Amino acid sequence: MFSDECSVEVGCGRDKQWAFMYPWEKYDHDKTEEKQKAHGLRQMVWGAIWLDSRGRPHRSELVIMPRDFESEKHDYSGNSYIKALEEGLLPYYQPGVRFQQDNARIHEARHVKRWFEDHGILVMKWPRYSPDLTQLSTVARPQKTPS
Repeated sequence: MFSDECSVEVGCGRDKQWAFMYPWEKYDHDKTEEKQKAHGLRQMVWGAIWLDSRGRPHRSELVIMPRDFESEKHDYSGNSYIKALEEGLLPYYQPGVRFQQDNARIHEARHVKRWFEDHGILVMKWPRYSPDLTQLSTVARPQKTPS
């Protein structure tokens, strides 16, 4: 079972253009454009996907994560994450299933880890940076052949 959350921001991405290039070209000035990054209204959304014992795919309901107004910046915290897990994970979780999440700071909080233990949820160990994604940044440049 895998879960993740993402930030949805009002007005974000409306002028987005996609460009496909080699990794070493990503900061070439002729391929990039600077934009003002002012945060508008932003909301975190959590969801999970998994395969059942017959290999059929399933997904949870999307959960709107609550902000933690007791946190320093009134932002998202381990408490916000636990509330999302209680609403989105507990109704679907089956004992013995491994749960996978990334290593976001709110996932690594001691009280979040304790919550998983208290609920008997097996959390899969996962590297901070996924090797398959890290591999993309180390792709060798193509060799230029002499003319």
